[in-house]
Parts: sequence; structure tokens; C-alpha cells
Amino acid sequence: MPQAIKDLAPGAGNYGIIAYGPYQFAVLRKADFSAVVVYDEADRSATHLKYTLRISDAVIWGADQNSQNLNMATMQGILSQPGLELIIDAIGFDTHLDTSRSGTRPDMIWGAKPRAFNFRPTGGELSWQFDWECEFNVSRCAVPSALGAAVPPLMAWNYEWTSAVNVEGLMQRVISGYVQVPAVRGDNPNQNKVLFDVVAAWDQITINVPDGFRRTENVHSVNKAKNRVDFSVTDTELTSDAYPAGIVECEMDYDISSAVGLAQWTATLSGTLTVAPGYPKSLAAVKFLAIVAFFVPKIKTIAITSDQKQPAVIPVNMRLGHRLFTRTSRFSVTYMFAATADSLLQKSGIWDAVPGTDYQQWATSMKVAGVWDNHGTSGVKSAPGDDSLVTVCVSIASTTLQSSSLHKYDGSTTPDLQVSTLQAGAGTGYLAYQNAVVPLMRRDAVIHKFAQQYSPGDKGYEDHIVQDRAAPDQFVRMVGYAVRLNAAPEMPQLDKVGTKSVELLRQGGGQDDEPVSEAFGNRIYRARWDNLYRIAGQPSPPPSEPGAMPVASQLSTLPLTGGTIMESTIRAAGEEEQS
Repeated sequence: MPQAIKDLAPGAGNYGIIAYGPYQFAVLRKADFSAVVVYDEADRSATHLKYTLRISDAVIWGADQNSQNLNMATMQGILSQPGLELIIDAIGFDTHLDTSRSGTRPDMIWGAKPRAFNFRPTGGELSWQFDWECEFNVSRCAVPSALGAAVPPLMAWNYEWTSAVNVEGLMQRVISGYVQVPAVRGDNPNQNKVLFDVVAAWDQITINVPDGFRRTENVHSVNKAKNRVDFSVTDTELTSDAYPAGIVECEMDYDISSAVGLAQWTATLSGTLTVAPGYPKSLAAVKFLAIVAFFVPKIKTIAITSDQKQPAVIPVNMRLGHRLFTRTSRFSVTYMFAATADSLLQKSGIWDAVPGTDYQQWATSMKVAGVWDNHGTSGVKSAPGDDSLVTVCVSIASTTLQSSSLHKYDGSTTPDLQVSTLQAGAGTGYLAYQNAVVPLMRRDAVIHKFAQQYSPGDKGYEDHIVQDRAAPDQFVRMVGYAVRLNAAPEMPQLDKVGTKSVELLRQGGGQDDEPVSEAFGNRIYRARWDNLYRIAGQPSPPPSEPGAMPVASQLSTLPLTGGTIMESTIRAAGEEEQS
């Protein structure tokens, strides 16, 4: 190993130590130190001292040119390698200073860094003098053992606050900044792994979401040196009420519109709900049905009381769907009822807050799901073991960024919630109900044709006369269907049309004995009917008439179009719904 020369000047010698790795300098030949106090970006706190050492020395004489070449090559190889242990001791400059991981002043930014050389021959080709410059970064107040910990302390923690208020007076707040930690290199110069976790240090910082806000963006980046995390967190004020607990996004509409004049109305609840990760997707149905359960009683309070002294609020349509491969589901339910415009505006509850939308409950569910965490619900973050200190001198195998996620997609860890379907009518409500009564008429007529010659333009010409043998028969046809939860729909019967009673000629359709569908503990039944009635008090055609057909059979093929709905009374045993 080349040693520092001692006799280049009278009285020179190794009084104390300046050494870099295995190389020890003749310190009193020439040594110069300069230092800069480095501040954080806020320019208010000193993060460390940045030293620059400049030193001159010469290698021993070589016995010949080959040995001198070897001495110089070995010296340059040592003094050009970053991160080696720098020791300064007993020269009157400082107490023992050691920049290694276990030393008294660990270097805080990836170890001491050689910066420059300057070479001058002093004895032909057998001796060279050189100048060497090295930079190192230390703290004079930090605990050395803490600097080398796996989760190091913060060197700097700066942030700035930006807020913007929109035209509605709602605020969006952005907090952006950075955290910086010591980057202490391992004692082994061949150690090529990062030994500290800058993200764990960042995770010591918590930025609370203000009441009435939600976190809409959370961005953080780890720099190339892996000793700094830059972040930007955005919190946006809610426009009104919080969402139901466990719901991260909701777009729900409550619409009331008139169906017939301003007396008959339909109320529709529709929209989408997105479930936060970590909660079962079926939670969207639970929360939607809870919203329905809140508004249906309000609809009943404004509905006009029926003949049975109960408000007739009939569910006429329900739709549900799911956006595949997402956590978003869509729902729609429509009710029909009669009401006055005045009571509707006063008591519909269209502007009331939905129960179960307490902000603190919702905020807690977002925190439990990890939606507002530093790393979101996945927990994916930069791991210290992923990074390698790659140099041309160190050969390493290919490396993989081991970014593990907290998400589990096997479907076995979190079963879906049991969905309790809510409906109007003590668990046996109608999901759909439609009924129509159409008038029909059959004439019993004889046509008399004249034998007179037709003359074009003869306004008085008639080619036949229609003679009714009896008054026309009047019939009505009632056609409809129903879908009901947990009970078979009742088959309606027609009692009278206007003030006249009717006679049942044919009854078609039927009820399901078994449910056509079963989901979430609820059974769905259907019924269909197609009944033909003859209005009482009308003569019927002679059954012996040549070519005549029974009335029920003859009219059964008539379509359900072209007629008008007549005033009629329909009854369904045990039910209050009317149509």
C-alpha cells in the first residue's frame, strides 16, 4: 500500500490522521477545510453542514517505473471511490470525526464523495504530488445511532398551504411539501442495498381531513436518491350532506313528476353508488334500499287516501345494474300515487337529509377503508429493499420492485353482506303492477243490398242498408300483470263498469305457485290475467245462428289496442292497490 511521504519539507510528519478508506495522508503537508450551512427550503432550519476538504500529498518513490505506476493506480482507485470511511482526528480541527455508518459523524447524503484530483510530477516518473478534493455532509447535533436507523429521523419537513373557494363558496385545500431524511450508507463498501426507509419516515406525517371535506387527491413521489418524499394532498369541501358510510361516491336523484294532470304523480329514486374498497359490493344495494325506506313513508304522507282509507302508493318499476369490473352499481325505483301539488311541495321530503349520512360515521368508514391514507387503499409504496446502489464496480443480479398491495382479490376474505330488500307493505309489496280495461262491441246485424244501377255523381245513391236485429252487445276486456315480493299476487276481478254490473265470460292467465326468482332472502312471484266480461242487461246473440261462435271465443283474438280505458271498479282480495 502506498504511504504518505514524510520528508518533502523540513519538520513535516504525520501528526494526527486524515484518512480515506485504507489511505492515510501526510496531513501537515497541506490541508484546507471549508463548510456551508445548508438550510431547508423554508430557509429557517439548518439541516446539516456541507464540508469540502482539499488536501495535497505525494506518494513514495517507486523503485522503478512499473512499481510507481502500481502505486499511483492503487491510490487513485481508493480516492475515487465514494462512500468510504473518512477519518479526521488529532489535527486540532475537530474531535474524532468518522463519517461511516457506525462512526461519530455519519455522512447524511450517501457518504463522503471524492470530487476532484490534480497531479504534478515531483521526481520524474518515480514520484508525483497530487491535490485531492472530497465533500462530506454531517450534523453536529444529531445522535449518530439514530441517523443509521432503518426509519431515520427527519432532516427537513416543509409544506405550503393553498386554498381556493369556488363560486358556491366551497373550498378546495391543497397541502404540498416534502420530507427529507439522512441517507446513510452501509459500512461495507460492497453493500449495494438501501438500508433505510424514507417512506416509513413519510408515514409518520398525518394530514387530517377537515370536517365537511373529503380527500380527492393524494400524490407523493420518492426522489432518485431515495432520501426525499415530495407530496401533494388535496381535500375538497362536500357540496352538502355526507354519503352513507362505506360509499366513496354517490350520484342519486329524487324526482317527482305528474302523470295525469296535477293529481296523479310518480316519484323516482335513481342513481349510482360506488362502494369503497374493503367493503362488499352488495353494500350499494343495502344503502340504496335504506334511502328508499326513508322516502316511501314521506310519499305516503302526501298521497291522497283511497277508498280503504289508506294512501295508494304503488311501486310500478324497479331496475338495478352493476358496472362490471368496478365497484359501482346503479338503481332505480318508481312509485305511483295521487297527491295535490300543495302537499307535495310541503311534505314530500325532497330536500330532507337522508338518515345514515352522518359525516363522522362516513369519515370513519373512509379511514377504515384506507381511502384517505398516505398510500390509499392499496398501501403500495416505495420499499427500501427495492433500490440498489449500482456502479460499474459492483455486479448485481437483475432487481424487481417488490410493490406489494393490501388488496386481496381471491373473493374469500370478505363475503358480501346479506341484503335485506325493503318494500312498501309489510314485506309483501308489489314491485310492478299494470292493469287495463278496454271496451269492445259486437253488433248482430243484417245487410240489405239494393239492385239499383249505380250512377256516378248520384248523391242519393245507397248500395245497402244495415239493419240491427238486436241492440249491440257490449263487452270489456281486462288485461294486466303483477310482480310481488314474498307472496303470490292477487288476481283482480271486475265488479262493474260505471253503474252496470258485468258477467265473466272467460278468465285467462294464472298465478305462479312457485317463485320465479329468489335473491337475498326474498322470493318473487308473478301473475297474469286476460279476462273477458259482458256488460249485464244486454241481449246475447242466438246460439243457433248459422256460423255463429260463442262470444268468449269469438272475441278472444281481439287485440288490446284501439279502445279507451273505461271507468271501472277492480277488486283484489286482501289488497288495497287499485288501478
